[in-house]
Amino acid sequence: MPNFAYTAYEVSTNKTPVDAYRAPGGTQAFFALESALDELATELELDPIELRLKNARREGEKTPSGEPDKIGLIEVLEAARRHPLYTAPREPGEGLGVAAGAWGGAFGSAAAMCRVEPDGSLTVQVGTVDISGSSTGLALLASKAFGVPLEKIQIELGDTASAPQGPVAGGSITTGTVGYAVAAAAADAKRQLFEIAAEQLEAAPEDLEIVDGSVRVRGVPDRKLAIGELAMGGSAYPPVLGQGRTRIDRQSPAFTVHLCRVRVDRATGAYRVTAYAAIQDVGRAINPPEVVAQIHGGAVQGLGRALGEQLVYDAGGQLRTGSFLDYELPTADQVPDIDVQIIEVPASTGIGTRGVGEPPAVPGPAAVVNAIASATGVRIRTIPIAAHLLLD
Repeated sequence: MPNFAYTAYEVSTNKTPVDAYRAPGGTQAFFALESALDELATELELDPIELRLKNARREGEKTPSGEPDKIGLIEVLEAARRHPLYTAPREPGEGLGVAAGAWGGAFGSAAAMCRVEPDGSLTVQVGTVDISGSSTGLALLASKAFGVPLEKIQIELGDTASAPQGPVAGGSITTGTVGYAVAAAAADAKRQLFEIAAEQLEAAPEDLEIVDGSVRVRGVPDRKLAIGELAMGGSAYPPVLGQGRTRIDRQSPAFTVHLCRVRVDRATGAYRVTAYAAIQDVGRAINPPEVVAQIHGGAVQGLGRALGEQLVYDAGGQLRTGSFLDYELPTADQVPDIDVQIIEVPASTGIGTRGVGEPPAVPGPAAVVNAIASATGVRIRTIPIAAHLLLD
């Protein structure tokens, strides 16, 4: 039997970065785990995805922490099994690898403010910096909750003296926590607006709707008032100012499966990733193009750890790969087109989202070494992958 001990795989910190990076520590752990699972599947003569499906947690089974939250592991594995990259015949000398990855996600509390402007637009104030395009997602949430077009939403970051409370800007946290608060603030502003409009239009709040910058009575287009006019309040009403205060008290784990095809030249040890796919459960995709971009970027980061990224020190402890001249980031000619497939299994927390940016950085190295093992029979136990290990 193969040695499945974690110590059989080199994940030493003097080789690969483990500090503040997407899913810190996750890539190293899943490199060992998913490589061992691939060896086990070979030993048992089982399809590697079938082995994972036999052991995946299903709905109704508790997580190790005892929480019942639904996860999308089964869904991403089944989608990967159907994917053309997995089902298409392999050419001679071509290897196919599969690896799963996961990240627990973040949780916490956040607040947001929603001010309705005289022109009927919204200014949403938050306290978390946008480092990944998250403000567009926040605007989409406010647009849907209030009922005005996206171009009518402005996301404003206040300074630390005046901004609502928000988490640090980091992976797997902003949309899930701040987005939850933004949606709540916009819904609160709409509720206040409808209460005022109900008195002015002599209608029940549930009979009102927002159309073309006005609040109107459903089915009676002429009975309407401009949003901005209502929101300013004046002498009869207070101005509209929505508040959202939310808290998420547990994680919503996100799962992903990566598929990889490689070709290896046994005469030189050179190898090339020829095709790649990333299938990921994102819970609820608020801004699908940005979600795809995050998954694409994370997948490339994961590939980089297999293809050449490493920290090299000399005998005196001096870092020798301290610049981009020496540190081997993957280049465009090394990375094939990455097919990203989004799976949506809504989380039971907040607005149903799961962390998007960190999970795709996790399974890449295992997917590559599993593909190489499929092509050559050589089991790589250290990353980045050294060419001399693949010589015939």
